Amino acid sequence: MIEYVPSESIWRTVNAKGYMAIHCLQVNRGYTRQGYGSLLLNECMQASDGMNGVVIVTSPKPWVNDMKFFTKQGFKKIAAAPPYFKLLVKQFKQSPLPEFNTGWEQRAAACGTGIAVFYSRQCPIIDYAIKNIKEAAKECGSMVTFRELSTAEEAQNAPSPYGTFCIIKDGVFLTHRIFSKERYAELFGNGFS
Repeated sequence: MIEYVPSESIWRTVNAKGYMAIHCLQVNRGYTRQGYGSLLLNECMQASDGMNGVVIVTSPKPWVNDMKFFTKQGFKKIAAAPPYFKLLVKQFKQSPLPEFNTGWEQRAAACGTGIAVFYSRQCPIIDYAIKNIKEAAKECGSMVTFRELSTAEEAQNAPSPYGTFCIIKDGVFLTHRIFSKERYAELFGNGFS
């Protein structure tokens, strides 16, 4: 599956006027290396006709749109954000390059002490994460504040480059990953790992 939108509606902390933005491209593990990812990406490219290009937030870690796949498809890294996010672009015409909407550390620090979960309904597996976080917090005796991002603009100003989901602990980015209840309990109980 692939999900893409004009960048003005992107649910990531990116400014990319006139570009198409990919949120997610995933192929079931049993069907990788068979060309499905390239076919999906080609659909996005065709839908982007007349735009400045296509942009995506990725990382070397496979949870967020594997960077290797996109660089093999001609995307170029144009920016990086902590802890490991990359902004990639494939330009179709000369235009201003996309950029991250920086300031995550300040937005995370504004959360203060405790655990804050920023999430949106943009991704269907977020409900799984919220369920696991609630159960882990209960087991650990941790207080968790949930903050739903209900618009693309809110996601564009989230305390993480990923935008649609992140956990902040004591004012510092902890993770954007979807984990099991046990892994969240480990993170909440032991701090950063």
